Amino acid sequence: MLAINRTFLALLVCINVVLCFSLATTVKASETEPTPTIKLDKITSVQQNAEVARLLREERFAELESYARDLISRKARFADGSWRIYLFINNLSDPYASDKNGWKEYIDRLVRWRAAFPDSAISQTALGEGLFDWAVDARGEGYADKVTDEGWQQFKERLARAQEVLKQQVKGPDCPMLHTLRFRVAFLLHEPEEVIEKNYADARAAEPQFYYNILYRAQFLQPKWGGQPGELGRLIRKEMAGLDKPDRESFMARFAGNMVDELTYKGVFTEFPWNTLKPSFEKLVYYYNAPRMHNYYLRFACFSEDYEAVLQENKILADKVELVGVWSWGKRTYENCIEKAKTAIVHSSMK
Repeated sequence: MLAINRTFLALLVCINVVLCFSLATTVKASETEPTPTIKLDKITSVQQNAEVARLLREERFAELESYARDLISRKARFADGSWRIYLFINNLSDPYASDKNGWKEYIDRLVRWRAAFPDSAISQTALGEGLFDWAVDARGEGYADKVTDEGWQQFKERLARAQEVLKQQVKGPDCPMLHTLRFRVAFLLHEPEEVIEKNYADARAAEPQFYYNILYRAQFLQPKWGGQPGELGRLIRKEMAGLDKPDRESFMARFAGNMVDELTYKGVFTEFPWNTLKPSFEKLVYYYNAPRMHNYYLRFACFSEDYEAVLQENKILADKVELVGVWSWGKRTYENCIEKAKTAIVHSSMK
């Protein structure tokens, strides 16, 4: 959904989510508050990924710069409400990340892009993100005690290289992902808390509606990373209040969707009471009526055993259930849910 960075999320596998009941309470907007119009582009993320991958492969750096500047200036979004500049930067590594030779080719290409546009925040962010992803690849997806000494060394070295790139002064249009990346790198390098908080504040100020910053900050407040009871709830309530109405009213559903595997598979879904999450999911599919959003609504309704919502969303989706994606780890889980829902509704009608 989010889409939060895929490789970064690998560092957060099996997080124990601690949320108080009030966390999931949607911030209520004034009845008279106008709803900002968010223009959603028709292009899909698959189409954008293919185009950007082609431009990078052919090293058409000027066109990549122009493409990204357009996305930033328009605050362009996909139909599901995700920011196109986020996926532009986040998915650059996809064609190269399957082997070590691919990573070298990818980083070398980003270095040449950076050399061609040394004053650009876009080339700076692309190279910084590439080094960040490469660092995470070296660490691997396991727990800390399973990481090799070589993995830790490469992880730290590559993050340090990313940090050096991110410190460089640039000219021209800003890039919201640049500030997000500075914050993430500072956290993983164990910078002083005041440095991390300043980077986070800078990121929020640079583009207040870029909700990915809140999602990342929330990830870092999990107990695994030293978060204290109540911190996550306070952060969410405070930060989501600054979002415009569509994103504010649907934020808890988007946050839950980004944590879907941890919340459901790891058995801590009960930390998000469904009676408070459901209104946020209803707003999510109202404002961003895209198949992926309905898929997340359906999956959470399944785990809450809200079978009326299950059948409603399944009917809306028809043949657009994402068995490769939202349900990728459990096709049978989806099928079982639909079977249970149909049975439950039949039994209910017979009473």
